[in-house]
Amino acid sequence: MNKNKIIEIFATWFGLGTSPKMPGTIGTIGAIPLYLSFLLIKDSRYYDNIYFIFLVLFFIFSIYISDEAEKIFGKKDAQSIVIDEVLGFLVTMFLITPSILNVFMGFILFRIFDIIKPYPIKKLQDIKGGTGVVIDDFCAGLMANLVLFIGGLLWI
Repeated sequence: MNKNKIIEIFATWFGLGTSPKMPGTIGTIGAIPLYLSFLLIKDSRYYDNIYFIFLVLFFIFSIYISDEAEKIFGKKDAQSIVIDEVLGFLVTMFLITPSILNVFMGFILFRIFDIIKPYPIKKLQDIKGGTGVVIDDFCAGLMANLVLFIGGLLWI
């Protein structure tokens, strides 16, 4: 398998980004199994540290993959690039108590923030290359995380 094919696989999150309808939403759904796989180590006292280190590495990886994918697809932030949605959802769920309700609410909140792109998220899309592809979804994930976290505190 050549480098471009590997880039395409990760950029489209194993083909989910090639969905003819709502590729960003479908790509975000594809992030849920990755998130759930982290629950296998949830009982580890290092879980939050491991998740954080993974997020940092996945952020860097996503920028690289998105940058290369833009070159392959010949288009800035092509709809089929959904690795950024995967990162955004993972950011949304950082330090959030795992539950079906939280995964569902995290998914909904992330998609809302990713779609409406409130200020300053929309402006971040102007950044060139893979950073511009990824940073707006990262920030949408941060906003969704904050709302989910505060909502969880208020719910208690």
